[in-house]
Amino acid sequence: RSTPPIPATGVPVKASAPAGSHTPAQMRMAQALAKGQGLEDKDRHDLASTTTGREIASWSDLTFEEMSMVIEALKDMSKGEEPF
Repeated sequence: RSTPPIPATGVPVKASAPAGSHTPAQMRMAQALAKGQGLEDKDRHDLASTTTGREIASWSDLTFEEMSMVIEALKDMSKGEEPF
């Protein structure tokens, strides 16, 4: 059995993750980064909506690709850069 590739986010892809959905590891990474920035739920959802270009009511609704985008935006914020 081969190891899944590691995407640009640095979060390993779980082979058991349904196609298109984010992984539990991505969710943990995003939550840790958001907590480090002191983001409340509304701020997190606003960031996800702006990053993905669609209304996000819950991070559970994000696809794998969208969660990767949110993680990158949060990483940029942690470096003091604009997320978009």
